[in-house]
Amino acid sequence: MSNQSAELSFHCSELVKVLYEDKSWNTRSTTANLEQISAGSATLLAGEHPPVWRPIAFSLKGHDLYGIVESLDVDPVLGCFIRVKLDAKHRWRKELVVPDHFLDLSQPERHAGFRNAA
Repeated sequence: MSNQSAELSFHCSELVKVLYEDKSWNTRSTTANLEQISAGSATLLAGEHPPVWRPIAFSLKGHDLYGIVESLDVDPVLGCFIRVKLDAKHRWRKELVVPDHFLDLSQPERHAGFRNAA
């Protein structure tokens, strides 16, 4: 099992400001929805398609996270899912900042009421 697949990933939903470099190396800006985050990666949903393997940055509640565009998955209805590999010096930590609408299923005691409801 690779280290990346063992990393905890959290679902969330928060609008973030994004900066990326286009094919001509010009800086572009857009807004995206942060869909998923882990220590080393994030998934953004946007209307624009930044080039793969180019730098990208986004701001989460005033904290800037930097990385590269690892892959794109374009949905004709929803938009472009952008997989970001975060820079080793700018990894996300829950202690630093938590996105709005954050779903942490790694904490079973938070969901104990669901087991007892049956």
